[in-house]
Amino acid sequence: MRIIIKFVLKNISEKKLRTSLILFAIMISTALIFTSSAISDTFGKMLIEKIKQSCGTSEIMISPYTYSKSQFFTTSGAKKV
Repeated sequence: MRIIIKFVLKNISEKKLRTSLILFAIMISTALIFTSSAISDTFGKMLIEKIKQSCGTSEIMISPYTYSKSQFFTTSGAKKV
């Protein structure tokens, strides 16, 4: 184990450009992971807000049945509360 650590440290000190490029690539990939997760959260919240704007915050949504004669409904059978 000691030999491996000694070998790695020797290579790091000899090849500084390669080591710096590897570290830079690791930093960039880490930043991209965090930004992609933040963007997906933001997109999800934006989509929910759009749905709330179009449908509102009601829990009941009235839509026509697949075999309905018309896409509209009448209030003649509705009870007034």
